[in-house]
Amino acid sequence: VRGLKVGDRVAGVTMGGGAMAEECVIPERVCFPVPAGVSLAQAAAFPVAFGTAHLALTQYARVTPGQTVLVLGAAGGVGLAAVQVAKALGAIVVAVANGSGSKMRALEDAGADHRIDASTLHSRAVVPAREVESGGGDGGLENEIREDDYAGLKAAA
Repeated sequence: VRGLKVGDRVAGVTMGGGAMAEECVIPERVCFPVPAGVSLAQAAAFPVAFGTAHLALTQYARVTPGQTVLVLGAAGGVGLAAVQVAKALGAIVVAVANGSGSKMRALEDAGADHRIDASTLHSRAVVPAREVESGGGDGGLENEIREDDYAGLKAAA
């Protein structure tokens, strides 16, 4: 061990189990220091939420600057991380969550370009995966939706 010493506050990434244990043995290369003011629980959650979001957006979705990313469940841990990672990748982010007020402010603070309170949508509406802005797109995600519901979603954004 070279960069750490006994008593340092660290968290790390485990593979193959043990992630929820209070103590485990892992290689130094998968450890990171926990800054003052960050709890060990917060530090332990960081690689789960941000690792999941980063993997999904860079390896699976292959998001590039200027693309539009729709994040459902955006007010949860992985959702908020996805909003931040997508913005860091240069995407236009449409964040959808149930609830107004503090959740919408949290999405704005996280960098979402458009925020939709799903609880205000018509109960039979399907959230469209159409482009928010005009033009382009690979058409990878498209859902049918009634025009009146789509107009309501555009107004909410």
